[in-house]
Amino acid sequence: MSIEMDILYQPDEEKIKLPKFHQANIVLNSAVVPDPNTPVGFLGEIKVGDTFELQVDSYVYLTKDSTKTEVPLNSDNDTYRYQKYHSIQPLGSLPSSLQFVETTNGLKIHGTIYNADKPLYQFLLRVTLEVYDKTSGAQVRVDVYERYFYFTTAINQDTFYWDPNWLDSQMVKVVDDQTIYWLGSWPRGQNISIPTSLYNPNNLAIHYSAVPTGFTSDLASMDSILPQGLRINELLGSIDGSISISNDPGMFYFKIQAADGDNLGNPPTTSVIFAIQVQSTIDTNTTPNDSVIWVTPSGSLGSTYSTYASHFSVRARNPKGQAVSYSLSPSSAALPGGLSIDTDTGDILGSCPFVPTTEEFQIKIRATVNANYSDRLFSFTVVSLFLSESYLTINIPITEKIRNLVTSWAWNTTAIPDSQVFRITDFNFSRTINPKLLVTSGLNNTVLSMGYWYNNPNNQGGSEPANGTISQKPDLTTTDANYWNSIFLDKLRGYHRSFPLRIGTVSWAPGYDPNGKYVYDMVYLNIFDPNADAIAFSNGVEQLYTNPTSSLENQSFLSNIDEPHSEFQIPNSETSREYPVCLQNCRNDLILRTNRITSPTYYQAPNSTPGIGLNGGEGLPFWMKDSKNSDSSPIGWVAAIPLVYCTPGTGSTAVVNLKQLGLENQLTGQTFTVDRYVVTSTTEKWIIWDPTMNPTTTFDDITVPDYDQTLFDVQLDYKDQVVLFPRTPYE
Repeated sequence: MSIEMDILYQPDEEKIKLPKFHQANIVLNSAVVPDPNTPVGFLGEIKVGDTFELQVDSYVYLTKDSTKTEVPLNSDNDTYRYQKYHSIQPLGSLPSSLQFVETTNGLKIHGTIYNADKPLYQFLLRVTLEVYDKTSGAQVRVDVYERYFYFTTAINQDTFYWDPNWLDSQMVKVVDDQTIYWLGSWPRGQNISIPTSLYNPNNLAIHYSAVPTGFTSDLASMDSILPQGLRINELLGSIDGSISISNDPGMFYFKIQAADGDNLGNPPTTSVIFAIQVQSTIDTNTTPNDSVIWVTPSGSLGSTYSTYASHFSVRARNPKGQAVSYSLSPSSAALPGGLSIDTDTGDILGSCPFVPTTEEFQIKIRATVNANYSDRLFSFTVVSLFLSESYLTINIPITEKIRNLVTSWAWNTTAIPDSQVFRITDFNFSRTINPKLLVTSGLNNTVLSMGYWYNNPNNQGGSEPANGTISQKPDLTTTDANYWNSIFLDKLRGYHRSFPLRIGTVSWAPGYDPNGKYVYDMVYLNIFDPNADAIAFSNGVEQLYTNPTSSLENQSFLSNIDEPHSEFQIPNSETSREYPVCLQNCRNDLILRTNRITSPTYYQAPNSTPGIGLNGGEGLPFWMKDSKNSDSSPIGWVAAIPLVYCTPGTGSTAVVNLKQLGLENQLTGQTFTVDRYVVTSTTEKWIIWDPTMNPTTTFDDITVPDYDQTLFDVQLDYKDQVVLFPRTPYE
């Protein structure tokens, strides 16, 4: 039927456009209808549970000729502007499960018939064309065309289907273009029982289960089936249980799948999605005494570098204050070698493994309170840094008097309470107990990369091999071992001589892991090097060595005589200058891969490099090595003595407290002498520290006055060795 309404005036006959519908496209349960015998407007018999789709497109036509030729809508007509709309006019109620969508060219009706409660449904589809004067904007005409449709209904006795009244009673929302039925919001610890409802005409045996939604968008992370503590009753379909307080607050999306062995119901239960919200609040009236609440979210714990000490940890709690213990779940993969879980704190202790390429590790940790437990899946990433797992770390020990003062300040609980210490029970990230200054970490420690020197040019008591005949570590069980020395010791000649350092101010710096996660604050003492400007290296490469007999390094400057030189230069001729030792020279000398000393007195092992060099990268701590983000630069190596690892955000307060209590008044300006290194190996010691096989590197002789010899009473690790600086270049 067509309804014409003249609003202001009738346009010329040539310019009249009227709307009309095309033949409707009908799809019922994936089959196209009607057939030729179906009356126009009759959509067929639709059973409860059937899927249905009606698509009707409209067009406009001119009335100036009898054929009424179809023409497109032209909104840019010189005289008129046209607007077309579509709507549905129910003749009575329609099933609420149907959805109506206006498309570009028409109207679409689709859905599953859930709640057919009468035998006949009727409705009109309407297309409205509004005509406007383009100059004035006034509406001049409204044309309406309607088409009548109807369908009959029947209950399908061959299958079961969701109770439409129950579904309609739930709060409905759309996520990822899918309709979700809301089952309520509940506090953790709440006991609940939520019934579900199906029509089951033939009283079929139905089996219920909860399955994932299959979300692929941002909601995929919430696809957790059911909150912990809840289950689906397999026979009744109800959701029962107590919502575990270990659940993270948030939405939980899932499907309840109902099946009779042959059918999945109507609509198919694989397409019906439900949601339950878990609140952050806890129902303490129903919370068991042994409940476990996870504090650490599941997922990544962060990242670190290969062989670095683990800073990872997990936390759970009991709302009533009972102790929580931690362990690996029986279904978890094993922790990498060298790591363990502190059962009391949840800290993952030890050193991370060496990895040739970056690797992610997944573990499942169990938090237990009495007889109750909760498992959670975590991961951490170990970033490759070194070429091999064997490398050396060089530290400078602090003399006894100053060491004791520094330690006492590090353990000052008035300035830094235990609650502000990052990991109070982990010596890797707590208060210092052995103050030392890091020179470098990550030096090569392999025979093939460093080699050995034969140290017996006069063949005194040993058999001197020909140059280059030794390809492996010497047999240290023979007397010939007395005449072999590692390149490491030889490398110490020249720059590595006794020199003074001075304690400066107290500072702090944040520590970030390789992915930029804020891990801790480092509180440390700055160290002032009086000879810091005496650099004998240009862009990390040593300049020409010209005088191997001097106790100081002489560097030629004939080629760069006009360049400014250090104030510490001591010219003794027109062609040379001398540099005193300094920390930066020591670092550069150790990091370089080429040895400065190439005297033929020393014989190199084949395939070795006469130098040390880095084993890939340098193993600086987080607070020196990593930045907060891509826009910030890491602090880089600094001369410092670490005091305390603090929790993130507390470092600045700790520094203020230490200053107010007088740390700088007592320590700043104190001077100590550096005359040795503590060298730590990550693997088996192979370096011959003492070629004479005598304990000449033992310095704990308390009978020697401290003004004659530095006393060291610290307990070294079995992989640590003290190396005394040579007194002359070729001592």
